Formats: sequence, C-alpha cells, structure tokens
Amino acid sequence: MSSLFSPPAVNSGRQTELDVLKFVALFEMIFMHLQEVVFSYAYNDRIFIHDSWGLVFVCNAFYLVGPFSFLFSMGCTIPFSRQNDARSNMCRGGGLLVAWILLNALRMIPYGMLLHSTTGVAFKKIYFQMIWANDVLFFAGAFFLLFGFLQMRKLSIGKIAVFFAGLFLVAQYAGDFSRFLPEATHRFFAGILHVGHLSSFALFNWGIVVMLGVGWGSLLQHTSNKTKLYAATAFVGIAAVAILLGALYFAGALDGEVLRKSTSNPLGVHQLGFVSLAGALGVLTFALPLFYFSALALPGAVKKMISAVSGKILPIYFFHWLLLPWLGFIPQMRAGRAGAGKIALVALVLYAASFLLASLYKFAKKRFQTSFPQKSDVSRNAA
Repeated sequence: MSSLFSPPAVNSGRQTELDVLKFVALFEMIFMHLQEVVFSYAYNDRIFIHDSWGLVFVCNAFYLVGPFSFLFSMGCTIPFSRQNDARSNMCRGGGLLVAWILLNALRMIPYGMLLHSTTGVAFKKIYFQMIWANDVLFFAGAFFLLFGFLQMRKLSIGKIAVFFAGLFLVAQYAGDFSRFLPEATHRFFAGILHVGHLSSFALFNWGIVVMLGVGWGSLLQHTSNKTKLYAATAFVGIAAVAILLGALYFAGALDGEVLRKSTSNPLGVHQLGFVSLAGALGVLTFALPLFYFSALALPGAVKKMISAVSGKILPIYFFHWLLLPWLGFIPQMRAGRAGAGKIALVALVLYAASFLLASLYKFAKKRFQTSFPQKSDVSRNAA
C-alpha cells in the first residue's frame, strides 16, 4: 500500500478519466432535460415518449447517477485547482449564484411561453414562480461560498468533510424541510417540480457528494500507480453493481409497471438518502475504472476534444438551457412517440450546439480581455 501512495503530490493537471466523467455527465443531464421539457406536455409528464422498459430503466439510472457524477466531478477538481483558497472559492461561489439567477431569468422566458401554450397557465405566473427555482448552479454556488467560509475559519479538509457529513445526517433526520416553510418558498427548495421535498440539489443532502469527490481527487494526486488504483476500484465496483442489481431484482423494482410508475417522481428516484448515496457511489465506482482504462486506448485527438468539452462544462450547461426550451415549439419534436434513439440524437445535436456557443463565448471573452486588459494586468506587465 505504501508503494501505491506518495506523501508528496504525484499527479497534477487534467485527469482524462475525470474529463470523460464530466463529458458523460453532461450528456446524461441534456438527455433527461429534453425529456422533462421538450418531450413532455407539462414538466416531466413525458407524454411524447414511448416508455419501453429499457428507456425507463436507463432514465432512472441517469436520475440517480447523473447529478451525483456531476457534483462528484466538481469535487474532484478542487484539489487540482491552482486557486483553491478561501477567497477564490467564495468568489467562485458568488459568480455561480449570479450565473444561476441570470440563467433562470433568461430560460424561463421560452419555458414560460411553452408551458403557457400547453397548459394555459398565465405566463406571468409561471415566470415569477420559476425564476427562484433551485438549480445545480445554485447548489454549486452555495457550496463554494460555504466551503470558502470554512476554509477562512482555518478548518482542515477532514473537518470540512465531517461538517458536510453532519449536514447530510441532519437532512436524513429532519426529512422534508418544506413542511417548516410557506408554500411560496417551495420552488426554491424543490426546483422546477412543485413537490413537497427538499430539492435533490439541496446543500444539506448533496454537500457530502462534493466532499467525496474532493477525497477522490486528493487520492489521485498522491497515487504513484493509477492503473493499480483503478484495477482495485474496478473489483469493488463490479461487486457493488452486482449487489445493487440483485437487490433491485428481488425487491421487484425492475418490474416494468413499477419502473413506469417511478418516472412520474424523479426526485423520489434520486432524492439523496443512505440507499441512493450507496447506490450512486457503487455505480460510479464501477464506471470510473471503465473511463480510465478506455481513455488509455483513446487517440490523442479524442482526448483533446473530451478535455475541451469538460473544460467548458459551465458555459455548455448555461447555453444548453438557453436553447432547449425553444425545441418544444418544433412540431416534429412532439409528433408521435419518441424512443431512446430519437432523444439521444436530439441530445447530441443540442450538446454540439451548446459546445459551439461555449467556444464562441470563450473566444470572445479572450479577445475582450486582450483588447481591454484589467488594471491589475497592466500594472503587472509594467512591473
């Protein structure tokens, strides 16, 4: 074991398997968001989708593992960041909160129009209800603010992890926080879905996932043999997935009718508790070694493309939501019953369009910074 880990950091820079994880997690998110908004009459009724057993099973797996992977990968990058200090993390948190409210203000225009056209609910009512809806950007911003604050209090990573584990335990004990609050606040906790649950991105429930990612990122930094580490992880992952599938089968959860009923309650599928935490962690333990060993065989150009996409994960997420609601106005999207193939194809096209817009945004931002350097940059160059 001592030969597997080194006290000084061994690995730095981008880790390809983590880039692949982000790449896949983004596709999962787009795939599910299309079903919730474009292929649904009202949010997530999935009325324009053919609910085959395979599609429903995949969707439930995405609901469980997708957000988990997204937030886990966010935690993995923290130890590798060159600006992992209290002030930088708090500034990052504030910026993410600004991005969240800006995105809501923009995307709720087409979404409100789409929902009004299908359900008849007044656009104004929809817009001002949804503008405060919780989102992964809100969670990430709130997490970094709190994480930076705890760093400012000189707490070690271990103590910060214990703190978030404590919040997770409080969430399991207290249950549905919305029962303590007026209905007007429920969107803030439950997101777009109007349900009496904590949002699946609530800070209490999901902070522990980011800290698990921080722990794995630190482990990667100090391992002297990633191949051995991922080989050992693969055995654990195979056993975990086998146990998970066996438990689901014997509990009757893989029955077609049971699966179809679960599609109407996505938060019920991935509301993070002890069972879903263990299940998602088990699947990710299985997937990460696959990503690592697959990446070893990938051509350099493909690795470069994956890294380019994962490096733009925030703007891609932002732009895909700006484009996605407008697709609901295309009649062909709501004609017939869509299967997994059609949804995957539309998801890939939307993914590519969002990446193109994210690349143009990065290019324009770089040109602007070159043309109008900040005072600090000018002073530094003069010195």
